[in-house]
Amino acid sequence: MGIEHVLITNDDGVHRRGIQCLADIAAQVFDRVTVVAPASEMSGVSHGITLTRPLRSRKHANGYYSVDGTPADCVITALGYMCAEDPPDLVLSGINHGPNLGHDVFYSGTVAGAREGFIKGVPAVAFSLARPRETSFDAVSPIVRNILEQVRRLGVPAETMLNVNIPEPEDGAEFSWCGVKGVRGLRTTTLGHRTYTDNIDRREDPRGSEYFWIGGAMPVLHHGEGTDCGAILDGYVSMTPLTLEVTKRDAFGALAPFQQEEV
Repeated sequence: MGIEHVLITNDDGVHRRGIQCLADIAAQVFDRVTVVAPASEMSGVSHGITLTRPLRSRKHANGYYSVDGTPADCVITALGYMCAEDPPDLVLSGINHGPNLGHDVFYSGTVAGAREGFIKGVPAVAFSLARPRETSFDAVSPIVRNILEQVRRLGVPAETMLNVNIPEPEDGAEFSWCGVKGVRGLRTTTLGHRTYTDNIDRREDPRGSEYFWIGGAMPVLHHGEGTDCGAILDGYVSMTPLTLEVTKRDAFGALAPFQQEEV
């Protein structure tokens, strides 16, 4: 059986242009699309789920559902309620406003939305757009459609979810892919490296109590051959296959002296 029904979520919120663009494209490729997304922005929440309060859902005039929780909450709620009688064949997350490269996959709510579907046994793809302008989501629609058509035709490899990052289009570029200026093509990649300069900005509220903002300059992408960061810097779409196994098996030898057994 092929991919017919698609569940879409994001971490930027149900009203953002990125998810609207993704849903519109998915509706052209697949038979049925269900959108269940956070009621407000949830960027950087990683794979958190809400256990200490009830979740509230709302169905909007355009048919989208919102949940006042995280992207993972949205997927759990969708699979357990909105899509319980018609389970999705694929989970899509995005299109995120900004890249999710390298270590970002551990912080990203966008990636977590796709990962929650993957954990539940549903193939999943996360989409992010690097440094988007207001019009960039519509400009990269042909690329997203191309990838979704390939996913429908070929599927997603077993025990794998896909993390896709798209470089920002450049109107004046001489090269293009899928008709999108400034994009050279698609590369399958490993996770790269971004350097963050996390600055802690301490402030005081009107009552004298301190609070903090985590901030800093934009992360620096390091060019690595075969990595997602390198692909974006070179003008390529990066497609990184991810899985849940993060065990460093070659450390078993070094940890052997820690092992103890009662005799």
